[in-house]
Amino acid sequence: MRFSASAWNLLGQGISVTGDYAINRGDAAESNSYYASLTKEFGRFSLTGSISNTYNGVRIDSTSGTPQLIHLNDYQNVGASAFIRVGKSFWVSLEYNYYLQQAANQHFVFVRLIYKTY
Repeated sequence: MRFSASAWNLLGQGISVTGDYAINRGDAAESNSYYASLTKEFGRFSLTGSISNTYNGVRIDSTSGTPQLIHLNDYQNVGASAFIRVGKSFWVSLEYNYYLQQAANQHFVFVRLIYKTY
C-alpha cells in the first residue's frame, strides 16, 4: 500500500512539497520506505532537497557487465538538485545524492543536458 501527497506553489511563493510512504508486506517484500522533497522555484531555475530510504539497488558486475539487483539495509540518503533553464530550448539538471550510513561512503553526481526541438 502506498500513500502519496504533493502541493505546489504554496502561499504563492513557488514552494512545492512531495511525500510518499510505502507499506510493504509479505516474506519477499522490502521494508517500509519513504521519500520527501521540498522545492523552491526562482524563475529560470529551481532547487530541490530530498530525503529517502532505499532497500534495493543495482550494481554492475565488473566481469560480465550485467546489472545485478542487490539488497541494502535501510540506506538513508539525502539529495540536492538544481534545474536551470538556459534558453528557450535548453535546460541543465544537476543532481547530488549522499548515503547517510557511515560505512557506505557513497556519493553520486548526475548531470543532464536537455535540448528540445519543436
